Amino acid sequence: MTYRMYAVRLFCLNSEETFTFYRDVRGWTQGFHDAEMGWAEFPLEGAAIALERADPDDPETASLVGRFVGVSLAVDDIDATYASLVEKISILPHRLRDNPGVEHSRTSGIRPETY
Repeated sequence: MTYRMYAVRLFCLNSEETFTFYRDVRGWTQGFHDAEMGWAEFPLEGAAIALERADPDDPETASLVGRFVGVSLAVDDIDATYASLVEKISILPHRLRDNPGVEHSRTSGIRPETY
Protein backbone atom coordinates (compact mmCIF):
# COMPACT_ATOMS: atom_id res chain seq x y z
CA MET A 1 0.00 0.00 0.00
CA THR A 2 1.47 3.34 -1.05
CA TYR A 3 0.60 6.58 0.71
CA ARG A 4 1.08 9.97 -0.92
CA MET A 5 0.81 13.36 0.69
CA TYR A 6 -2.52 14.77 -0.47
CA ALA A 7 -3.12 17.95 1.51
CA VAL A 8 -2.16 19.98 4.52
CA ARG A 9 -5.36 21.19 6.17
CA LEU A 10 -5.59 24.65 7.70
CA PHE A 11 -8.58 25.33 9.95
CA CYS A 12 -10.27 28.73 9.79
CA LEU A 13 -13.43 30.35 11.16
CA ASN A 14 -14.27 32.37 8.05
CA SER A 15 -13.52 30.00 5.20
CA GLU A 16 -14.63 32.34 2.41
CA GLU A 17 -12.49 35.23 3.65
CA THR A 18 -9.53 32.89 4.07
CA PHE A 19 -10.18 31.37 0.63
CA THR A 20 -10.23 34.84 -0.93
CA PHE A 21 -6.90 35.67 0.73
CA TYR A 22 -5.14 32.61 -0.69
CA ARG A 23 -6.70 33.03 -4.13
CA ASP A 24 -6.49 36.81 -4.57
CA VAL A 25 -3.64 37.93 -2.31
CA ARG A 26 -1.36 34.88 -2.55
CA GLY A 27 -2.37 34.36 -6.18
CA TRP A 28 -2.79 30.59 -5.82
CA THR A 29 -4.92 28.73 -8.36
CA GLN A 30 -8.00 27.23 -6.76
CA GLY A 31 -8.80 23.56 -7.07
CA PHE A 32 -11.91 22.08 -5.50
CA HIS A 33 -14.04 24.65 -3.64
CA ASP A 34 -17.39 24.24 -1.90
CA ALA A 35 -18.50 27.26 0.14
CA GLU A 36 -21.42 25.41 1.72
CA MET A 37 -19.16 22.61 2.92
CA GLY A 38 -16.53 25.12 4.08
CA TRP A 39 -13.74 23.45 2.10
CA ALA A 40 -11.30 24.76 -0.49
CA GLU A 41 -8.15 23.32 -2.00
CA PHE A 42 -5.18 24.97 -3.64
CA PRO A 43 -3.07 22.37 -5.46
CA LEU A 44 0.64 23.01 -5.09
CA GLU A 45 3.56 20.91 -6.26
CA GLY A 46 3.53 17.71 -4.21
CA ALA A 47 0.40 18.38 -2.13
CA ALA A 48 -2.50 20.79 -1.74
CA ILE A 49 -3.23 23.39 0.88
CA ALA A 50 -6.80 22.71 2.04
CA LEU A 51 -8.85 25.23 3.99
CA GLU A 52 -11.43 23.70 6.32
CA ARG A 53 -14.06 25.72 8.15
CA ALA A 54 -14.13 25.13 11.90
CA ASP A 55 -17.42 25.49 13.77
CA PRO A 56 -17.04 28.45 16.17
CA ASP A 57 -19.76 26.94 18.40
CA ASP A 58 -17.79 23.71 18.83
CA PRO A 59 -14.97 24.32 21.32
CA GLU A 60 -12.98 21.33 20.03
CA THR A 61 -12.83 22.43 16.39
CA ALA A 62 -12.73 26.17 17.12
CA SER A 63 -9.62 25.61 19.22
CA LEU A 64 -7.83 24.18 16.16
CA VAL A 65 -7.83 27.54 14.35
CA GLY A 66 -4.36 29.02 14.23
CA ARG A 67 -2.61 26.11 15.93
CA PHE A 68 -3.48 22.81 14.27
CA VAL A 69 -2.48 21.59 10.84
CA GLY A 70 -4.03 18.37 9.57
CA VAL A 71 -2.24 16.22 7.04
CA SER A 72 -4.27 14.25 4.48
CA LEU A 73 -2.83 11.20 2.74
CA ALA A 74 -3.92 9.72 -0.59
CA VAL A 75 -3.99 6.00 -1.42
CA ASP A 76 -4.66 4.13 -4.66
CA ASP A 77 -7.62 2.11 -3.31
CA ILE A 78 -9.46 3.81 -0.47
CA ASP A 79 -11.85 0.90 0.15
CA ALA A 80 -9.07 -1.70 0.42
CA THR A 81 -6.99 0.60 2.62
CA TYR A 82 -9.95 1.27 4.88
CA ALA A 83 -10.75 -2.45 5.16
CA SER A 84 -7.13 -3.14 6.07
CA LEU A 85 -7.17 -0.45 8.77
CA VAL A 86 -10.44 -1.73 10.24
CA GLU A 87 -8.78 -5.11 10.76
CA LYS A 88 -5.84 -3.54 12.59
CA ILE A 89 -7.28 -0.77 14.74
CA SER A 90 -10.46 0.49 16.35
CA ILE A 91 -12.53 2.85 14.18
CA LEU A 92 -14.96 5.39 15.57
CA PRO A 93 -17.98 4.58 13.34
CA HIS A 94 -19.93 7.73 14.18
CA ARG A 95 -17.18 9.81 12.60
CA LEU A 96 -16.88 7.82 9.36
CA ARG A 97 -18.40 9.72 6.47
CA ASP A 98 -18.07 10.15 2.74
CA ASN A 99 -17.22 13.67 1.67
CA PRO A 100 -19.77 14.80 -0.95
CA GLY A 101 -18.25 16.49 -3.96
CA VAL A 102 -14.77 15.13 -3.29
CA GLU A 103 -14.13 12.08 -5.44
CA HIS A 104 -13.00 9.00 -3.52
CA SER A 105 -12.84 10.86 -0.23
CA ARG A 106 -13.71 9.36 3.12
CA THR A 107 -13.07 10.83 6.53
CA SER A 108 -12.87 8.87 9.73
CA GLY A 109 -11.76 9.27 13.28
CA ILE A 110 -9.14 6.59 13.65
CA ARG A 111 -7.98 5.78 17.15
CA PRO A 112 -5.35 3.11 17.62
CA GLU A 113 -6.11 1.10 20.75
CA THR A 114 -2.55 0.18 21.62
CA TYR A 115 -0.26 2.67 19.86
